[in-house]
Amino acid sequence: MEEIIRLKQEGLSQREIAARLGISSSKVRYHLVKHGLLPQSGRSSGRKDENAEVPEVDFAYLPQTAGLNQDRLVLLPRDPETLYVYWMLTERRIRMIEQHFHSAWHELPKWLRVYDVSYTAFNGNNANRSWDIQVNRDADNWFIKGMSAGTVFCVDFGTTALDGRFITLLRSNVAETPRLHGEYSPAQNDSVWVSSEPIKQPDWAESFTGYSIAE
Repeated sequence: MEEIIRLKQEGLSQREIAARLGISSSKVRYHLVKHGLLPQSGRSSGRKDENAEVPEVDFAYLPQTAGLNQDRLVLLPRDPETLYVYWMLTERRIRMIEQHFHSAWHELPKWLRVYDVSYTAFNGNNANRSWDIQVNRDADNWFIKGMSAGTVFCVDFGTTALDGRFITLLRSNVAETPRLHGEYSPAQNDSVWVSSEPIKQPDWAESFTGYSIAE
């Protein structure tokens, strides 16, 4: 912990501290928040939903894969009205995005697109509804509030093109919010695919160029 504080006081970013110490950015943020070096929460300034914030995170509840160096977006239900999502992008993908947009990673707007995928075999285009939440540009986790109980959700993490189009960078697993007592669950419908494992990234992920998909 002392090493994290020392590096922060030297002016290193959370990502730089994490890389130097070989730990996740989320863990760095946790210790900085705990010792009052970062604010505990932030409010969303999204286009549709403003019921999201970034509180202190209990890392004991994060999956053990959190330290793996791979692109990932993990969605977890917290309670009937709240989802928790955290993400990581490898340096390779960040460099690719920066080169395409001719912009530093920390300068790009960051968004979450939330999909209600109850009773559907979600393919990216057939959600019941969706809405966008703008997150802090240096955030790597977010709480999403105002959800419906017993509902299946999926989340995309992305940025926007100059014309305002949403560009997906990562897609999460699907997750169902806990049901209220006696409430029917969409997951009870045999035609619905609900998995605790991350959804395989789209086939275009490796040829991502932002505005279009390279052939």
